[in-house]
Amino acid sequence: MNEKIHIIPATIKIKRKDKNIKKARENLLKIINTYDSLLKQLSLEYDYILLDCAPGFDLEAIATLHVAGALLIVTNPDYPSIVTAAKAIEYAKRLKVPVGGLILNKVENKRYELKSEEIEKALKIKIIQKIPFDKKIPKSIAHRRPLILFKPRSKASKAYNKLAEIIVGNKKLKKKNFFKKLKFKKNKK
Repeated sequence: MNEKIHIIPATIKIKRKDKNIKKARENLLKIINTYDSLLKQLSLEYDYILLDCAPGFDLEAIATLHVAGALLIVTNPDYPSIVTAAKAIEYAKRLKVPVGGLILNKVENKRYELKSEEIEKALKIKIIQKIPFDKKIPKSIAHRRPLILFKPRSKASKAYNKLAEIIVGNKKLKKKNFFKKLKFKKNKK
């Protein structure tokens, strides 16, 4: 390391009076109200609504935590991702949002990855599904098709289908592809 470079790791704790959150409170409330209204409309038509938000604590992620009925934490088997997951779990506890489990993403089973047992012990949350790393994901994104439709027989696609089965608690989904029922809009150029 260079003497002029100092690395100071961030704390796992979330400060209750974070300046950025305080300044953005008004915008946050608008986003929460918008999400809440949208979820009420969608809940009339759907049994399950999954909100996917980016890692970290931008306004959209915080708003998602506020409107969520329950939370599934998606994380990678590395230290920075686990720290972010710990923050999300702590924030969910403050909001009294139940955490239903952990999804371990991009698993390669390499020696440098954190072990499942270490992650469960650190986060005090059970891993409900592991999604293997898949080189085909960037290609599926380039084709604007979810992996489960782009390469349905890939290990990751099978893991996503298993996850859907776990979420809905329906063993019959082994025979039916849950994700084929979803409709995806194609982007028009």
